[in-house]
Amino acid sequence: MFQELQAPPDIEALRAELAAAIKERDTALQLLSEAEQQRDAALRARDAARARTIVRSQEGQPDGPVGVRALLTASTIHGILEQAEQVCTLLRMTCDPDEAAALEHHVSAHPWRARLADALATIQAYAGAKQAAVALHGVAGPSLMNLQAYCRDATSGALLAVGDVALSESQHVSNNKRLLAERTFRVPKEVDPARRVVMAAHIRIGSGKPPAPRMHFFDDTDKSGMVVIGYLGAHLRNASTN
Repeated sequence: MFQELQAPPDIEALRAELAAAIKERDTALQLLSEAEQQRDAALRARDAARARTIVRSQEGQPDGPVGVRALLTASTIHGILEQAEQVCTLLRMTCDPDEAAALEHHVSAHPWRARLADALATIQAYAGAKQAAVALHGVAGPSLMNLQAYCRDATSGALLAVGDVALSESQHVSNNKRLLAERTFRVPKEVDPARRVVMAAHIRIGSGKPPAPRMHFFDDTDKSGMVVIGYLGAHLRNASTN
């Protein structure tokens, strides 16, 4: 008639189970800490190996923009582009040679060739510096965020003024599908599977009245490590010429 009372739990047994659980937790935390230390050591070893590989690959290569520029000495625009394909290992040239050839016999062709060589040398040095910084430190840093930041850094040795580099187009161009299509150029498959991207970023090769040549490029240094030169020729249409 009376409900049988249950026996109280064994307090000592519970304490023993709790102590065992705490010990297991502490052991697991210790193993996790050791695993994280091993992982960090492996990452440091990997970064050091990358840095050594880059240093070895750059041995004998020209140092900085001035060093690269010294190897771009051809007397024609076509020749400068050919030399850059050999010297500038982090650049990919997909620009139409006919567009560039149209600039060859202009009265301003000589200063344009010099500016082109300055631009290609600076881009190559920027891409190389960014690659080395990531290998050594894991991050590129603010002075290597993009080509404009590199040119702004007084210690970079860049041969271009900050004002010569534009990372985007005007709002008018950006909102105009036809004008954007004119700025869509070929890239290698490893840069984009579609093999074509919009290249709004550009460098002023010549100023003043037309053709006021520009060089459009695609900065893929954060992914493939490359910079693609997609266009070299007369200034493309914009708000004033549309």
